[in-house]
Amino acid sequence: GVHLLVLIMAVIFGLLCSETAIFQIPAVLLTMTVISWKKRTSTTSREDDDDGEGEGEGGQKRNWSSLFDTIIGLLPRYFVIVFLTAAYLCGRVLFKTTDIPEGLIRPAENPFYEFTGLKRVLSYSLVLSIHVGKAFLVDYIGFSHEYGYNCLPEVTSIHDTRLFMPLFVIATVLILLYYICVRKRNLESFAMCLVGLSWMATLFPISGVLKVGTFIADRIVIASTVAFAMFGARFLVYTVSFPTNTTKEPQTGSRHNHHTRRHITIVLLIGCLFRPMMNKTIIRSCEWMTPEYLLSSSLKSCPNSAKSNLESSKLYSYDPDLAKSFVERAEEIDPTYCDIHWQMATILFKQNDYIPMEDRLTKAVLCPFTMGNAVNFYQQYWQAVTGNSRTGVAAMQRKIKHDEVIKNAVEEDQKKRDAKEGNKGG
Repeated sequence: GVHLLVLIMAVIFGLLCSETAIFQIPAVLLTMTVISWKKRTSTTSREDDDDGEGEGEGGQKRNWSSLFDTIIGLLPRYFVIVFLTAAYLCGRVLFKTTDIPEGLIRPAENPFYEFTGLKRVLSYSLVLSIHVGKAFLVDYIGFSHEYGYNCLPEVTSIHDTRLFMPLFVIATVLILLYYICVRKRNLESFAMCLVGLSWMATLFPISGVLKVGTFIADRIVIASTVAFAMFGARFLVYTVSFPTNTTKEPQTGSRHNHHTRRHITIVLLIGCLFRPMMNKTIIRSCEWMTPEYLLSSSLKSCPNSAKSNLESSKLYSYDPDLAKSFVERAEEIDPTYCDIHWQMATILFKQNDYIPMEDRLTKAVLCPFTMGNAVNFYQQYWQAVTGNSRTGVAAMQRKIKHDEVIKNAVEEDQKKRDAKEGNKGG
């Protein structure tokens, strides 16, 4: 009873605390099954036969029969997890929160979300393979806290050499499955392989099947996925641990020295791996401490990031000329990135360049992501300049022109929405 209560609370907290937790449910179910099966049939010796049917405590073997018995024993937990997950999904559907509104996903943050057909499949296969590579310490694109538009060029042809990466990932998985299922024929190894693959399958949100805002963003130094952590730790245990002499025959000095040299070599190699990881962690921690270092490191990896250039402009607002250069670079990269207009308007206002500022301010009002601040400033600005006895008449004429631009844009947008709703209704 206590175990089920803890399970219920863990599933509820997991689903409510992480939007992508729903994609981890299959991996959780499979991992729970394999752990319970191995615990149920835990062996005192590692002398498994060729079929993976090792002798366990009480005479149990790790075979299909013991696995089936384990599944039967876990049925109440399966029911709890599946029921709560289904209830969670029904709630998402009921409150219409199963998908991110398309208006909130922009090329500056996810440049591939609008792609369709073969172009979408090829581009997202590259993104997925990059995530898999980062999970296993293979990274050829560098570190950036957020990749975006034009950071990673799209894949438009099957002849793109970068497609070697997803092909390599697929080939690796197929070879691994062939070795375990055909050559080794070990049930335990097959089960562990499925556990590892199920946790890698949690990358499903960035596979391009669903439209999500996720793209590529390095939030941590080492992308230590559950699979990498589990099997990496398993590898270290089996390689670093010194073997114990389980036989009654004493080891000769030469054989003992051989094992000692072998394990010292392995420890040194692992140390050589951990040293650069440690350096990267220290450097990255320092970069996250200050916005200047974080943005500069992102621009080194992705100089064509419109969002990073815009954020850099905000960071250097105390220097209008430098800030303006970053905004101009962001606009050059992605002219559709409407956030730049509000930032440019504030810079031009500081430089007392009011006529160009008015055009930018109008565009900022029409941008849904800057509308809140822009509308207030728009009203205050025109109230001040039109009330000036010397320049009020000319300012009023300009205001009427900008008001007309906003009115026409709003009406055009409303027509598009009505047409879209009509198409859905039809």
